[in-house]
Amino acid sequence: MSSYLATIEDRGTVPGMSLGPMIGALQGLEDSLTNLEKILTTPLPFVYSAHIRHTVWLYLFFLPFQITETFGCR
Repeated sequence: MSSYLATIEDRGTVPGMSLGPMIGALQGLEDSLTNLEKILTTPLPFVYSAHIRHTVWLYLFFLPFQITETFGCR
């Protein structure tokens, strides 16, 4: 996308005052993507994954009881 913005700048199709915010928005997007990649590649500690696993199993165990009360099945 930065090469596209450079091409637009070279052609002069977009005024310089509009091009600045476009470049700033592109830099913000790149920063967000790099931060998300850091989160994606960071390993989750075992304790957290075990806690999440147990929480999900408890939720799935008690879910049918909550559904029967909601739908009035007895």
